Amino acid sequence: MSCKFACRPHNLGLSSGSSVGSVDGASLCFELHCPSNMPVAGYLPFASLGFCAPTPLFDLAKATQVPFTEKLKVVKIQGDGRCMFRAIAQGLARNKGIFLGPEVEVQEADQLRGAVTEGLCRSKKRRADFKEALVSIQTEDSLDNYCRRLQNPSFWGGEPELLVLSKMLRVPIYVYTKEQGFAAGYSPLYKVGEKFAKAGKDWKKRKPVKLLYSNGNHYDLLTG
Repeated sequence: MSCKFACRPHNLGLSSGSSVGSVDGASLCFELHCPSNMPVAGYLPFASLGFCAPTPLFDLAKATQVPFTEKLKVVKIQGDGRCMFRAIAQGLARNKGIFLGPEVEVQEADQLRGAVTEGLCRSKKRRADFKEALVSIQTEDSLDNYCRRLQNPSFWGGEPELLVLSKMLRVPIYVYTKEQGFAAGYSPLYKVGEKFAKAGKDWKKRKPVKLLYSNGNHYDLLTG
């Protein structure tokens, strides 16, 4: 017989061969012992892995959480500085059953960039509608400098642009990351405009545009 999943108690400190080592505020530690006749088959006892170092319970729980994932298909988007705008344009179209060709995709992407520029950079009155985006911008840059860079077709889109476009178009936009291993699939990393996924007083229910964020600088489209 072997310790298939290393040495662990059947419940909190009540099983034979285990004892509560210490309780220190939010820390809980188990000192675990495998009987000599129970070799560990491919796994090391938790104690040998430093499991008995005092660790906040919240961190332990977080470390063992399995992320919620969705099985989605990736639609590759060209990385030319427009990728976020391209992916949103393609996602909006595909949610209506329309597939954009490369040239139209670029045109639609540039129109979305122009809409963000109009919303944040042309009018102080219009800008007031996008306070969250302004906060996001001004934590890293001045608004004037941001507006100059935004007009460059190779300037990457990010959080401010997602916030503006979601509110302007009244569409939910969800950003995902790829999960590996047991929980393989795509898990939500960031969501904007969630309220638009349900009908409201002033808008109809909209299908989310789902984006895949990867390598710290690129967006693809997710469908399915």
